Amino acid sequence: MYYVRFLRLTIILLFVIKYSYSQNDSVSVELRIQLDSTTASIYNNAMDLYYQKNYPLAIKKLKLVIDKYSSYEPAYEALAQSLIYNGDNHAALKYLNTLISITKKNDDTSILSEAYNMRGNTLFNMGDTINAIKDFDSSLIINPNDIYTYLNFGQYYGSKKNYNKAFDNIDKAISLDSTIYEGYVLKGILYWQLYDYPDAEQALNKAIALDSTNTDAYYYRAMTMYFQKRYRKAINDMRRVQIYNLPEGSLGPKEYFYYLGASYYKLQEFDTAIKYLSLVLKYDKEEPSTYYFLGNCYLNISQYNQALKYLSKYNKLSPSDVDGYSLMGLTYIELEQYNKAIDILNKALKMDSADYFLQYSYGRLYFKQNHYKEALETFNKSIALMNDTINHNKVGGPYYYRAQVYFKLNNIDSGCSDLRSAKELGYSSDEIDKLLKQYCTH
Repeated sequence: MYYVRFLRLTIILLFVIKYSYSQNDSVSVELRIQLDSTTASIYNNAMDLYYQKNYPLAIKKLKLVIDKYSSYEPAYEALAQSLIYNGDNHAALKYLNTLISITKKNDDTSILSEAYNMRGNTLFNMGDTINAIKDFDSSLIINPNDIYTYLNFGQYYGSKKNYNKAFDNIDKAISLDSTIYEGYVLKGILYWQLYDYPDAEQALNKAIALDSTNTDAYYYRAMTMYFQKRYRKAINDMRRVQIYNLPEGSLGPKEYFYYLGASYYKLQEFDTAIKYLSLVLKYDKEEPSTYYFLGNCYLNISQYNQALKYLSKYNKLSPSDVDGYSLMGLTYIELEQYNKAIDILNKALKMDSADYFLQYSYGRLYFKQNHYKEALETFNKSIALMNDTINHNKVGGPYYYRAQVYFKLNNIDSGCSDLRSAKELGYSSDEIDKLLKQYCTH
């Protein structure tokens, strides 16, 4: 199997807080405003659509309610939230401003607290953090125990990388309501951002225990599984999230398909990996790592022209990365186009002569040309560079091919030792067991 880096997309995890509409709030409004039967039916239908996540149709019906009853606060609240989920923050802000004016006039403090919080969340998502904080503060002045405001403060401080304050606010929300699964999802996301995958997993497990039907926690837990190299579990969690039912504010289809494809790559299921990675290109044709993975996949299934196609694109998007040139060099080696391999590897050599994978690629070239002494020297250098690199994900390829050089040079013991090292590092080849049986049974 060919080398691939352990890639992590540059992404911002945004989790949209979901609001629970208080039945008591609606009852208090209904005592003051009696909807006629037709409008009440429209409103109830709109709320059914809202909970079914059919936001466009819910928006249309809620606007009908407001047109008839311009002071009916629950309709404004649901309409604003539907617009937020539908990606129209500016329209949501307009209705939230009206809602706040109405609730101030009617002295509905419980709804006013929620309205400030929702408007603060909307302003935060629009980048207006100063006024967002003012609204969050106003919400807590009215209701010091508003759990959603604390969650929004947690998300705000997390975006500023002030993780201590972020966790303090989220823990406050959880202390007020230990069943608030969004708090555990947010904690999981923050731990993920801190590269603390075990704690992220623990928090997300708690969220799933509280609500096993919600997709958000599965989605983000898949991310933690991926970066813990538990790829099958990552896939299983991803499978619980249908692409049409991604969490609001989540990474999105691009990242969904990317991590699904990357997980299958790591499991060496290259055809399936290609299927999902190709879908990434429908959403983003300029993400370099997608081409990098696709090039690797095609190289591993010996479709070398396809590999060159995607690696060429990767090199155009990431011209300073030697790995892409090294992989193209390996592809030309497999095609026995050695002059092209030398040209592109020499180009990479000028960029970074101390790259272990580049040295590995040169070793492969020398080995293919039966220059075993040069191949051994280069594989030695590759392995030394790999082992000297802090936090590098060690791979078995250099050991596997150095073993073959040792066998050619009749150094059987060293070759057997390298084969075992390659196998321990997860290098997959049908030839390893054959070579172990052939050379290493004594």
